[in-house]
Amino acid sequence: MTTTHTVKQGECLSRIAAARGLAWREVWEHPDNEALRKRRKDPNVLHPGDVVKLPSSTGRPSVPLELDATTTVVLRR
Repeated sequence: MTTTHTVKQGECLSRIAAARGLAWREVWEHPDNEALRKRRKDPNVLHPGDVVKLPSSTGRPSVPLELDATTTVVLRR
C-alpha cells in the first residue's frame, strides 16, 4: 500500500522518507514514482507541489543508540 505526500517548499526526499522510516532510495525507486523520476531526473531536485508516493514502512524497529565521540557505527543492508 502506498500513501502520497505533496512536497512543500524546502523539503527534500531524504527527510520525507526518513520521517516515515524509509530510505530515500526505497522511495525514489518505488514503481509508483516512475512519473516523478521522469519529470525530475535528480532525486535531490523536488519542487513544491510534486507528489511523492510512499511505500508502506518496512516495519523495521528503530533502536535508540547512545553514541559518544569514540563510537563508530557501520550500517549495512
